[in-house]
Amino acid sequence: MAKRTFLFLILILLFSCHKKNEKAKELLLIATDKSSFINKTELTLKIFSDSTYVFNVNVNGQLYNKVENFKGYVKIKNDSLDFFPSRFEFIRADKANLKNGYIDFIDGDVPFRMKIDSTKLKVNNLINFSKFKNYAVFNYEKSERENDENLNIDLNEKDIYEIENLLKPEFKKRKNLNEYGRYLKQLIGYKKANGEKYVIIKSFCESRYQLENFRKSVIEMNDGGKCNIFIVLNLTQKKIETFSVAGLA
Repeated sequence: MAKRTFLFLILILLFSCHKKNEKAKELLLIATDKSSFINKTELTLKIFSDSTYVFNVNVNGQLYNKVENFKGYVKIKNDSLDFFPSRFEFIRADKANLKNGYIDFIDGDVPFRMKIDSTKLKVNNLINFSKFKNYAVFNYEKSERENDENLNIDLNEKDIYEIENLLKPEFKKRKNLNEYGRYLKQLIGYKKANGEKYVIIKSFCESRYQLENFRKSVIEMNDGGKCNIFIVLNLTQKKIETFSVAGLA
């Protein structure tokens, strides 16, 4: 009888510890990235309160399928993530920021971001994109080919209004272009060594594919006529420094 009682107490203790661990490991964030350009690809990141994360890759195609699972640890500090003791192996990034509804991975092999589906973590939301539906904002990536002293800056809604005030008259003046509001705009803000603020604007005509993807990554286009516009603004001096349509000034 005493032996049965002892075993029963052990089982209760183990069950209680299991429940305690389950409660301690709270899901803090879910982020995803989905695409179907060639193969159907689904990426999912989950971060837990015990400083662990799980990253799942699921690729389905007619001739190619792949499933990968990555696990690791992450330090959470306000709206920043530090991966340790090793990098976020999918793109070998050391850090990430939670900003404007996305996770932006920093200094990885390639620029990469994921949309935050749900989170209990702090997110640095500087822009309400429901008010700016044709805009996307990206971090400035330093060039490795030259001595790049420019620094990334976080753009906000005030900056976007300033950009519109500068560009709307310019688009109206150029009769060969569409209306300003019919373009998708990708913004990249940076500060030069002299302290002046600049923004790169890449503008593209709306299309179904671009609407689905223009907030995921910076679009690179060589041609496109009036549907490919490259602009550089000096926000400090409030002037247009470069306005190029499909590579032509």
